[in-house]
Amino acid sequence: MIRSFSVLGISVALVLGMATGAMAQNTGRITTKSYQPVGKQKLQVDLTQVDAGELYRELRDYLKEQLERRGNPVGSSGAMGVKMQVAYVRPIESGRIGPERDLPSDNRVPGYSSNSPIPDSRSFVPERRNPYAPGVSGEERTNPLRINLTIYREGGGAVAWTAEATCAVAFVNAKDVGRAMIDQLIARLDTSVSLAAECGS
Repeated sequence: MIRSFSVLGISVALVLGMATGAMAQNTGRITTKSYQPVGKQKLQVDLTQVDAGELYRELRDYLKEQLERRGNPVGSSGAMGVKMQVAYVRPIESGRIGPERDLPSDNRVPGYSSNSPIPDSRSFVPERRNPYAPGVSGEERTNPLRINLTIYREGGGAVAWTAEATCAVAFVNAKDVGRAMIDQLIARLDTSVSLAAECGS
């Protein structure tokens, strides 16, 4: 909504309701559940995630630092173990749509022939469309980043605390947003909450 009025001969435009939307932060979700107190006990970070990539390794090392800063020593053994899982699929670059990307063409769709311009409906492959807006690179598109933490007692394996944080994030920002998500989770260790996560602007 825009209103204009004159003050000392100067036209002033007030834009109402637009600033709030422009400044709104991207939010995700944080859920934690406490079953037993963790306190300041020594922790061992589990290193068994399959197909761990660079993002996982970066966030795992950051998690260790934040646990140490909280007052929980981290080592190769401990009274409790910490299992960390990071799930993120890097957005795929959308190249030019065409036959070289294994998409159908008149000569390659089953049912087409020089003598029969009408394809066999049983073998017709519909045209694929590029789901992304032109000019938006794969680095800038957002996919969900999910971080799960589980703290459990060594030996018996009883779960003491679980946490999950989810944010939609572009690959170029995944490390920074992931660190912010870990900060928010560690700040709520030994608590049970369900609230919005701050995922950046």
